[in-house]
Amino acid sequence: MITKKTFTASVLLLGVVPAVALCILNGFFPAFRDVKDPLGRPSTLSQGLIDSADQLDTLTAVLVPKHAQLADGIQALVP
Repeated sequence: MITKKTFTASVLLLGVVPAVALCILNGFFPAFRDVKDPLGRPSTLSQGLIDSADQLDTLTAVLVPKHAQLADGIQALVP
């Protein structure tokens, strides 16, 4: 059976230490705003992705009928 002390040391050694090292290496120092609501309101990047998906849906709604029209036209050209 693993002891609480061994488990805590393993978690710190394998998880926390590399995470802190990567933060220091990349110059990222998390602030409160980075962790205050990670699953709630969408961030700016998430909002941008949502807007892009909406634009893709709009574009698809326009292109699908055109694709069907072109497919019918191509079939009509074949002898």
